[in-house]
Amino acid sequence: MKIEIPQLTFTRFLAAISIVIFHYAAEYFPFNTPTLHYFISHANLGVCYFFVLSGFILSIVYEASFFSKPGALKKFFIARFARIYPVYLIALLLGMASVWLYQREKFSAASAVSNALLIQAWIPLHLKTYNLPGWSLSVEAFFYLTFPWLIYKIFKGSFRTSTILAFAIWMVSFILYLFVFNPAFPGAEENTYINAVTNPLLQMNNFLIGIAGGIAYSQGKFNLIKKHSSLFLAFASVLMLLLFFIPNPLVENARDGLLAPLFLLFILSLAYNRGSISRMLSNRFLVYLGDISYGIYILQAPLGMWYKGMLIKSGIVLEESMFIYSFIVFLVFFSAISYSFIEKPLRLYLRSNKSGEQKMYTQMIK
Repeated sequence: MKIEIPQLTFTRFLAAISIVIFHYAAEYFPFNTPTLHYFISHANLGVCYFFVLSGFILSIVYEASFFSKPGALKKFFIARFARIYPVYLIALLLGMASVWLYQREKFSAASAVSNALLIQAWIPLHLKTYNLPGWSLSVEAFFYLTFPWLIYKIFKGSFRTSTILAFAIWMVSFILYLFVFNPAFPGAEENTYINAVTNPLLQMNNFLIGIAGGIAYSQGKFNLIKKHSSLFLAFASVLMLLLFFIPNPLVENARDGLLAPLFLLFILSLAYNRGSISRMLSNRFLVYLGDISYGIYILQAPLGMWYKGMLIKSGIVLEESMFIYSFIVFLVFFSAISYSFIEKPLRLYLRSNKSGEQKMYTQMIK
């Protein structure tokens, strides 16, 4: 099934680059100004957006009927492996090499194995060893394992069932976060909070809401949103801007999916939209930035270590903010090379030579 929603692709780049700035440039101009600092200090919530978008896209590309076909599971898992693992492995190897060379005392064979198997999100002690952003890929791998069962056995393509279950789990997860894992709650510990943020089960609500939205989109639900997509898109965009630029309890407590319904409204409105906004976001260059966003996200930590070491060995001394911004430019450039010469060719090879799967929506989320 060929799906064309190119206007969503650039939003992946916006989320990815915001997360990079959150990690590296939040304390530098202009992101240290009052206007931008609150937004960028919460830009890590872009990971939740990734999870919602992932469920949305997967449920459109792989409808329930897909998994009734012979060999469907094999095709699905090969396509998912081809999508995320080659560049993920490159990032992991770069991170492992850096730790081995510069911080050998922190090298852990057990952590290397768990990271390679994409199970580190279940083992908090292994999260930070080689490539911290990799935790979200560990979560995504769990989503991929459960997706065929969810879409084919549980939801069975039903909009009603998927919606009820998704929002029920969303509410339970949020209640658990508020009253058990919230770091502001009396007695809560930082490690408990980190475990909650990175635990695949507690992030499942984002993915399920995305799936429910994808089923709705495939079945032509929410005609009101479809008919007035520009209005709903403006509403969702303005509300997100207000939430992310003005201090408020919703964003402060949004780590485990509180904003997932709002993210879904934004995604649905943009997917339905066929106006000037969608045409602008479908520009080939913007779509290309979205295509390379996975590399930007997953390579940021290991490349940051290597970039710093490269400058030191070259005897190049940069003012700190200049170092940060030159690294971000380098990261985008390297991600573009990685996409063109590693990520895309390997993905096409694995799909065409091993799965026999037809080319489908090439802008699928990581």
